[in-house]
Amino acid sequence: MKNNIQLLIELRARILRVLIMWGSIAALFSYFSNAIYEGFALPVLHQLTPHEHLIATEITSPFFVPLQSAIVLSVYVCIPVLLYQLWQFVLPALYQKEKKLVFGLMLSGAILFYVGTAFAYFIVLPMMFRFLAHFSPAQVVLMPDISAYFNFVSRMLLAFGFAFEVPIVIILLLWLHILSQEQCKKMRPYVIVGCFIVGMLLTPPDVLSQTLLAVPLWGLFELGVWVGKFLE
Repeated sequence: MKNNIQLLIELRARILRVLIMWGSIAALFSYFSNAIYEGFALPVLHQLTPHEHLIATEITSPFFVPLQSAIVLSVYVCIPVLLYQLWQFVLPALYQKEKKLVFGLMLSGAILFYVGTAFAYFIVLPMMFRFLAHFSPAQVVLMPDISAYFNFVSRMLLAFGFAFEVPIVIILLLWLHILSQEQCKKMRPYVIVGCFIVGMLLTPPDVLSQTLLAVPLWGLFELGVWVGKFLE
């Protein structure tokens, strides 16, 4: 009972550290909220003509949307802090072999999450907006609402960040013996189809965009299976 109380106290302390760090970063970023939102808006701004621009359909949007973008960015920046505190919390309960595996998975998971969001921001979103702008009717002037645009982009970045966690999920399933190498081989055709379905749902309806998402997802699945061979 005493040990459980000590664990809860330690967990509370580590959660507070994360919240304090996040609050501090969010407060700092809020000072630069307009510049941060401009960074979020770059993928679509590069596709707009001089006569097209972002608009605010609600009177409070010009204040709250940049503030939201600063908060979201602070969450992304705090992910390593969260993982470090989580690592320090579980470290005493792990065997030496487990320590190496868990540390590697946490570090790889953070890197893959950032790679996924960067892939969406620098490749998928510009391509998507370029496609949509190219095929919009000549009579239509694009004037995206800043709130709707931010919600869309933040969801896309989050979706791609989690999608790039596929290798971590596969490695964990193999390590826990929920999946086997043989089962992964049998799943491969369905995984490939699933990757293209995800690509179809998250990208514009052209083959190039779908392939740019589907192929990396498939490659990440194969990476997870390959690394998992050394853990079985």
